[in-house]
Amino acid sequence: MKNTKLAEQLRLYAVSDSRWTGEQSLLQQIECALKGGITMLQLREKEMAEADFLAEALAVQQLTQAYKVPLIINDNLAVACQCEAVGLHIGQDDCNINQARATLGPARILGVSAQTVEQALAAEAAGADYLGVGAVFATNTKDDAQIVSQETLQSICKAVNIPVVAIGGITEYNLPTLLNSGIAGVALVSAIFAQADITAACKILLNILDQKKGNMKMADQLMFAMQLILICALFAAIIYLFIKSAVKSAIKAFLADKTNIAMLKEIIKTEADDSNKVDVN
Repeated sequence: MKNTKLAEQLRLYAVSDSRWTGEQSLLQQIECALKGGITMLQLREKEMAEADFLAEALAVQQLTQAYKVPLIINDNLAVACQCEAVGLHIGQDDCNINQARATLGPARILGVSAQTVEQALAAEAAGADYLGVGAVFATNTKDDAQIVSQETLQSICKAVNIPVVAIGGITEYNLPTLLNSGIAGVALVSAIFAQADITAACKILLNILDQKKGNMKMADQLMFAMQLILICALFAAIIYLFIKSAVKSAIKAFLADKTNIAMLKEIIKTEADDSNKVDVN
């Protein structure tokens, strides 16, 4: 059973990238994204010294807490614990999954990157709470990103019982092609933080994701209506068979009584005599 609360939090998953900061600071960009409706934030700083990363994480944590949005730290277990982030995300070549799970404990979220069904199943077995699968499209954000086909993405979604987010090269234009793949949401970098108006960009992306939610709701309502029709038809069939059986039993019981047969014959005879009388007159 997939975690529905976590799946909802993963819908619009923003992944920060300091390379996109220009006129705004990273904190300003993140607040714009929070105002736009992101449902989760991953703080990623691959080149920053750990002390600086921790200071930044503590500042971002205050901001995300104010907007009640979960903060995930990328690939730094110590920083995730020290800033009391909601969770940690690691790749296949980052820290050991079992170690991360044991250190984080059961209450915190552990996300793991996966590119194959085998990696996905192994991560789930080791205690991952969700998977990040990609890159689903070509991307400039990560130089060594391998492309994961939509067929593989769908296979991973079907194979695991934890939520899956797609990542890599996703924009407002190709996002709709992913909506029926089984993903819980999308993790985005440049589609959010490289935009001139980050808040507006997030709202556009949410509207696209809401189309999927609306379609799923309509499908659920249609399925409920079909189930209701089938139940009513079954109920009607049961009532019909019951009445048919009851009538048949009553007729059989009536005919089994010789007195009733004699009475029936007498009625038929009387009706016949009355009919003859009418014909004669």
